[in-house]
Amino acid sequence: MKIYKHAVKKILMITLSNIGDVVLTLPVLRVLKREFPEADITVMTGKNTKELFEIDPEVSDIITYNKHTSLSEKLKLGLEMRKKGFDLVVDLRNSLFPLLTGARYNSPLFLRTKTLRPHKIDKHLSRLSVIGIDVRDAPFSILVTANDKSRVRSMLDELDISTADKMVAIAAGAKSHIKRWPVAGFIDICERLNKERGLKIVLVGEGNDKAINKKIAEAGLKDVYDLTGRTNLRELAYLLSQCSLLVTNDSAPLHIGSAVGVPTVAIFGPTDYKKYGPLSHKSKVARIERSCSPCEKALCRFGIECIQQIPPDDVMWAIDNILGTR
Repeated sequence: MKIYKHAVKKILMITLSNIGDVVLTLPVLRVLKREFPEADITVMTGKNTKELFEIDPEVSDIITYNKHTSLSEKLKLGLEMRKKGFDLVVDLRNSLFPLLTGARYNSPLFLRTKTLRPHKIDKHLSRLSVIGIDVRDAPFSILVTANDKSRVRSMLDELDISTADKMVAIAAGAKSHIKRWPVAGFIDICERLNKERGLKIVLVGEGNDKAINKKIAEAGLKDVYDLTGRTNLRELAYLLSQCSLLVTNDSAPLHIGSAVGVPTVAIFGPTDYKKYGPLSHKSKVARIERSCSPCEKALCRFGIECIQQIPPDDVMWAIDNILGTR
């Protein structure tokens, strides 16, 4: 399909639902603005990820989407979007909205990639490349405001963490339990980082991660600070950018860390590290090599949770490799 760029004045980009998944669609937005600098871009996203786009000068409008709404409400929304006169719709959700908008150009509903198990960012960008849009050197970033930075700095000052201190961020939560490395492993890592290397630890995550991080915070370790649920997504991005290292499960902080470039140790179990792994320079993946992994299943058919089998020594080796202590 050949797109006549001069004819594209209004673009709709439909993102995904989960925070981490939405973060991985940001390069698509950057490419669209680069290739269509005069076009107005509307982003359809969920309520919990709206803040990623609110301050973005590349976004003209935001449509908040609830995936749990009824079919009639979805049809109504689609017809309302038709009135907006979009010229190009890029749908990363595989929905019926492109058909309802009546746009002249649409990204393909079904897509086959040539690369075996490509990273999700590459798969998202391929929706543009197959319709003739240049996706080379796609930027990956999260924008933050001066106020976001100020709020984070105030939190750190409150904890007596100075700009001279080396911080390691720990994200021990994950939306699915099968993606969570045992809390005992994180406590072990925090103790080694603190006692043996004198690093300060900040625990990060959203509200649902409070119970997990509370166990780490109450383990009696020194210089471990719990910031769970205290930051919005942009503030979390800035906080991670100030850290020397992020140690995380396969979760939203992993992808936010990739966007801001913090070196990362990502702990993977049944999900595919080639699709969702860290992209920051010097990053490492800690996992157990098994013939059945990655299975990407919600339950293990062998009764073995592979992520539970990863020893702290393996994670520590990856950390030392990044921090240069080996």
